[in-house]
Amino acid sequence: LSIKRIASEESGQVQNMAIGAINSFSRSPACVPLLIDMGIVADVLIPTLFEEVPVGEGGRHDDLRILTVTSALANTTVNTPAGNMLQRVMQDWLSKEQGKTAVANLVKCLALSLQDSRWEQVSFSPSSVLTPLYNILRSCPLSSCSILVESDIVRHLCDSLDMLVAQVPRDKHALEPLVMCVRMLILLAAHVGEGCRRAMRILGITSQVQRIRLDLNARSHAWTPLQRKQADVERLDELSELASALGDLDHLVEILTLAPLALCMGMHQRIGKNSALYMLDRDVLGQIGMWAFVSE
Repeated sequence: LSIKRIASEESGQVQNMAIGAINSFSRSPACVPLLIDMGIVADVLIPTLFEEVPVGEGGRHDDLRILTVTSALANTTVNTPAGNMLQRVMQDWLSKEQGKTAVANLVKCLALSLQDSRWEQVSFSPSSVLTPLYNILRSCPLSSCSILVESDIVRHLCDSLDMLVAQVPRDKHALEPLVMCVRMLILLAAHVGEGCRRAMRILGITSQVQRIRLDLNARSHAWTPLQRKQADVERLDELSELASALGDLDHLVEILTLAPLALCMGMHQRIGKNSALYMLDRDVLGQIGMWAFVSE
C-alpha cells in the first residue's frame, strides 16, 4: 500500500522508483493478483497512462515513467485472468501516439542494453526489456507489430540472440530471454507476413538460428543418461528450457524457409509438374525467385 501511495501521490524520481518496483513485481505471475486486488493496476497504472497532462513547462509526460508503466501493464495483462479487459486497455494505449512512443523507447532500450549504455540515466538488462516487449507482442499482436517493425526490432532481436546464446554456457538464466527472443521473431514472422520474413532472411537469421540450434543441441546431448537421472529439479528445468528453445528454433527455421521451399517444390520436375509457376513468364519467375531466395 505504501508503494501504491507513493506511485500515485508523489512525483519525480521518488514516483519513478515506486513504479519501477511495481514493474518488477509485475514480472512474477504470483504477484500479479496482488497488484490487481490492491488496486494498483486500476488506480495507478491505467490512470498514469491516460491522464490528461497540459502542454507547457513542467507538463510533459516523463518518458521513463510512461515506459515503465507500459511495461508493468503489459506484464500484468498476460499474467492474469482479467487479461481480456487489460488487453483492451493496452490496445487503446497502443493506438495513441504516446503509447507508440513508449514501445519505440522500449526497443531503443533493448538496443542500448546490448551496448551497456544507459537511457535517461537508467541501465537496462536485455532481459528486463525483452520481457515487456514479448508480453506486448503476444497480448496485442495486431496493434504492436507495425510499431515494433518500424522501430527496427528485428535487427535488435538478432543481436540479442548472439549475445544470449554466448551467455548460456555460463548463465542458465540466459535461456529464458533467449526463448522469448525466438518467440518474438516467430510472432512477427507470422503476423507481419512475408515482407518481415524476407527482412529476417536478409539479416541472416536463418543461418544464425541454425548455428544457435547446433550449439544448444550439443549442450543438451552433453547430458548422459546417468546425469539426467541424478539431476536435481533446477537442472531438469534447465534441460526442459533447452528442449523448449530447440523446438522454437525449429519452428522459426520452418517459417523462414516456407517461401524458398514452396518455390523449389513448384519447380520440381515431379512434384511441381502441374504447378502454375510454369504459366509465368521468365521475368516474373525471376522476381519470385529473387524474393524467395535472399542472399544472406
